Parts: sequence; structure tokens; C-alpha cells
Amino acid sequence: MRKAGLILAGGKSSRMGLNKALIELGGKAVVTRITESLLQVTSEIIVTVAKDAPLHEYRRRLPQDVLIMRDKMDSSTPLVGIISGLEELQPCYCITLSCDLPFVSPKVLQRLFQEAEGYDATIPQWPNGRIEPLHAVYRSEKAEAAAREAYADKEWANRDMVKRLKMVRMVPTESLRTLDPDLLTFFNMNSPADMKQAEMIAQRLDARRS
Repeated sequence: MRKAGLILAGGKSSRMGLNKALIELGGKAVVTRITESLLQVTSEIIVTVAKDAPLHEYRRRLPQDVLIMRDKMDSSTPLVGIISGLEELQPCYCITLSCDLPFVSPKVLQRLFQEAEGYDATIPQWPNGRIEPLHAVYRSEKAEAAAREAYADKEWANRDMVKRLKMVRMVPTESLRTLDPDLLTFFNMNSPADMKQAEMIAQRLDARRS
């Protein structure tokens, strides 16, 4: 089954006060950084955005072959972006990412794809049991159906979709440290303090690559 990538950029970013996807770190928008990482594992990528999002701001930051879609429903829950994107992509295994992950590791993405075969979802799980449903691979047709059912039942948390999937493989985050020692792939920006920390990390990583 083919591989694809879905970036969810339809949220309100209320805690940040800014559109997290378009925040620039080291002169490059977060959504651009995520896309560049995804392109190392799949060439088929969709970015879902809110109905009132400025499409031109995304278009000028993304390669032409990346599809930008408006969410098909008004709610800002990630389930809306998942439904919109997976409906377009299926059938495939799809890595589904939130738009506030500036340091996504292509090596980790590839491992999650490898672990996904035969499952409805492959989801990283922390030692305390917390999971990363928006840094996970889903079998598109199963996940779309589960997301639609959860949305119809007004259960709008990511875990409400996950609990409707029958075959879910949890991948311990600690097992991914061989690929990403500091697990920066899971670093997300939820506040201005996170953004400041991300700027410092981006400077360090970009200097290392140059």
C-alpha cells in the first residue's frame, strides 16, 4: 500500500496567539520544515487548513505538488482535518502530523511506516502511557471511518478516533532514541515559551547542517 503524509493546520492556535504552521524559525515556516521532512519518506502530501485560512500564505511556503485543502467542516477539532485529508488520500498508510512539530525526524517517520503494515494505526507511546496520535501512521480507510464515527457522536478528541480502531500498534518512544536521541521529533510549540525554545533548537540544528 502506498505511503502519504497529512499535515493538520486547521487549528485556532489559541494558546500561541499566532498561526503555528506559519511561524518562522530560522527564516523557514514550521509547515515548510515539516513538509521537507515528509518529502524524505513520501512525495504525496496534503496540508489541511481552516475554511478561512489565507491559502496564498501556505502556497508560497510549500512545493507546488503539495495539495492544500480547506477543512470540509467548521469545527476546529483535528478530526475535521483527518476526515478531509484521508478522504482524499485513501487507500494508503498515512503519517498524520500536527502543524506544531518543527523538528520531525524522517528516520522516525520511516520507522513508523515500517511498523504500520497489517495494523490500523501505529502510534508512539511514552513510558507514562501518554500517546502521540498526531505523530502517527494510520490506515486511511479505517481511520477515516473511525474519525467520522467519533465526530458524529460528538466525541472530538483524538483518542476518540483511536479507541474505535481495532488493530493499534503502540511504539515505545524510548525505542526511537536510536534514530532521534533527544526525541525532538515530538517537540511541539504550544506557547510563546515553546517558540523561544524552538528558535534556539532550530539555530543549533541549522548550524550543524550548514
